[in-house]
Amino acid sequence: MDVTLGQLLAQVEWPEIKAALCNQMGVEPAAISSHQKVYEHILSLPACPSGFALVIARQEDGGNDGSIEVSARWTRPVSEAPTEIRQALLDEGRDTCFGFELESWQNWLGLLVGQDTLGAFTQAEIVAACVWEMSYVAFEEETIQHLADYIQLAKTADDESE
Repeated sequence: MDVTLGQLLAQVEWPEIKAALCNQMGVEPAAISSHQKVYEHILSLPACPSGFALVIARQEDGGNDGSIEVSARWTRPVSEAPTEIRQALLDEGRDTCFGFELESWQNWLGLLVGQDTLGAFTQAEIVAACVWEMSYVAFEEETIQHLADYIQLAKTADDESE
């Protein structure tokens, strides 16, 4: 049975996540406190089901342990997807993965975590990868939302000029 990232978050302690951030994600010690603030903040947020499942993959790098890539895959019927997601699914197929770094943190917490991901990574690695990706753009959700709004505005303006 799949669990959500929010449920997984409640099962892992900060020291395990911190170790995974440093060892798996390459976070420098000076940046750990910013990641810890994100972790502590999301502990208090409710999960919002988003219709997506978490996809984590190790990118092999010439035989060395590669970086970890985090994305999301739509899990509901294509007809229920938002317009831009639906079009990508129709054009590229149901297995299309989407960047999730500009989504609200509540949507992140509602991501389903499948057994394949749970089998390939420890719970701490999963949470660490998500905390790292959630804060990739900024350590404040408001800043991330401003960027997402700006990108949407620019895209709308570009679409209207065509």
